[in-house]
Amino acid sequence: MAFGELFEPSTRNNSNGANTQDSALQFLLDVQFVGNTSSSTDTSIESYKIITGDYNQRVDKIREALQRIMQGGVQVALIQ
Repeated sequence: MAFGELFEPSTRNNSNGANTQDSALQFLLDVQFVGNTSSSTDTSIESYKIITGDYNQRVDKIREALQRIMQGGVQVALIQ
């Protein structure tokens, strides 16, 4: 999941922010490719995995992302 200020839409307003954001999103997509949770033809991560907005929006998006991930048929392990 993409979480934090880096992924806020306002960050895209300057060219350096857009480049950094694009690189970070590409990294997350690459991780999904390696983990076989994305098709090799996918060009971006799913929008529900980008956690941005105010506090309540972030909580709602995290909840939705975790529900979809857990129901997606891919075994998930949480390691501390």
